[in-house]
Amino acid sequence: MRKIAGLILGAVGGILLWQGWEIKQSIGSRFTESITGSIPDEALYRLIGGGVAVVMGIAMLMMRKK
Repeated sequence: MRKIAGLILGAVGGILLWQGWEIKQSIGSRFTESITGSIPDEALYRLIGGGVAVVMGIAMLMMRKK
């Protein structure tokens, strides 16, 4: 069960990372970044959340059963 949860968490994290990257690379985001100097919050939250989810998913896959 832990491996399935790890795979799902890793997949969801990958999707969030991809969405965050797409948002960050959009024309509107680039314009906002050039004006304010920071990336939009939506992209930042997805990139951070996706990274955490991928790391947790990998950790769950690597855990040994006791």
